Amino acid sequence: MESTKCSKMIITGTMYPGGQKSGSDSMRELGHLCEEFSGSELDKMVEDLRGLDVLIEHDESELVGKVQSAIKTDDDSIDVVAVVTASTDAGRRAIQDLKDKKLIGLSLSHDYHLHAPPGSDIARRIHLAA
Repeated sequence: MESTKCSKMIITGTMYPGGQKSGSDSMRELGHLCEEFSGSELDKMVEDLRGLDVLIEHDESELVGKVQSAIKTDDDSIDVVAVVTASTDAGRRAIQDLKDKKLIGLSLSHDYHLHAPPGSDIARRIHLAA
């Protein structure tokens, strides 16, 4: 995590761990639990993540930033870069909680729908929890 002028903080993390590869000795922790999306669905998810709101614990009243970028890695995990801004009380609290290591994970909301109509509210409801 990197802080710039205390007005924003860049956070990075794995949004979706890579799945278990058969015959692999170096499986990522919990990867065997994350195989519910195909490669093309993961590609679509990467597109959908860019620009989405960063929320604290899926709470829409706790909007603290935006996802800047997302990539699918070689092992089919999805890594994100997001910016948390100090422009609101929630953002300032989030930055302090991140610095204090009170917020340590990212979570993809269960509201994610791959087959939602393009541009619909449902299609944009991927929530992050720091």
